[in-house]
Amino acid sequence: MKHILFICTGNTCRSPMAEALFRLRAGNKNPWKVKSAGLSAHTGTPASLEARIVASELGADLSRHSSQLLTTEMVEQADLILVMTESHREHFRNTFREVAHRVYLINELGNSKVHDICDPFGGSLEIYKQTRDEIERAIFELILFLRLGET
Repeated sequence: MKHILFICTGNTCRSPMAEALFRLRAGNKNPWKVKSAGLSAHTGTPASLEARIVASELGADLSRHSSQLLTTEMVEQADLILVMTESHREHFRNTFREVAHRVYLINELGNSKVHDICDPFGGSLEIYKQTRDEIERAIFELILFLRLGET
């Protein structure tokens, strides 16, 4: 089984939404195990209320999410590491140089314009929806990319 790791800063908004949306959209029979973590996460924090609300609107459940800090073990296990911003990618280049070739922006493997997915933390529900929609587009394109790679 291959491992995908979604990364953001606090692991309470963007990366949990990406993890949950990937699970939802890829289905039960996908060959990928997914996990999310944060570069500056406080372990055990639930997903933000706004993230839970906007994810649930699409059928993704974040009610059991508990944030976790990125560990070396997670990095070593990951076949593909998807980050939300260039600064997250830079962190990997500086800290985990040996896996830099496995680190991409979440929207880099599709046909969308490649750009940072901004942190909605502290923003309005509308900002969370915009962030969710950007992540969902990236997830659809990621799944297509992965499925094309399997054939």
